[in-house]
Amino acid sequence: MENTSDGYWKSTKIDVEQDMPFEQIAFPDVGCTGGMGPCIGVGIYCKKLNKGFLIHISTPSNPNQSDDQLNKMCKAAVDAFKDQRIEILVAGGEVMPDEDGDTRFSDDKRASVLFIIKKYFPRHKAIVNWTEVADSTALTTIDTVMRRMNQEEVDF
Repeated sequence: MENTSDGYWKSTKIDVEQDMPFEQIAFPDVGCTGGMGPCIGVGIYCKKLNKGFLIHISTPSNPNQSDDQLNKMCKAAVDAFKDQRIEILVAGGEVMPDEDGDTRFSDDKRASVLFIIKKYFPRHKAIVNWTEVADSTALTTIDTVMRRMNQEEVDF
């Protein structure tokens, strides 16, 4: 951790891209993942400890591969956060528009992700939000300087 000459912390932006292993985000860094579409982004953040984990899961032909990475990230978060209260933000899972042009979401993939999350985090210890913004333009950010995790719509 470094201070700049004007006394502010020097932050590093960590881009978490598709098929990368999960990343741990700690003060003073900022972690981002976006452009979900059919992929799923999961952010786990503990405000009290001011750190989090972030992953961008592709929807491969072998879903066990992405489930394995999510299991590893959830286990690391449980170990890091112990009994702290956390926030979990999930985005994505969009599938191609149907014949009417309406976008829908992959219920099977969503159910799989939520099953894994619930396995590691009892409901009283975690707040889980699944965003329904236009997921192809969703950006999930863990910002340890501002002490928050958020979801926003951006133009890529």
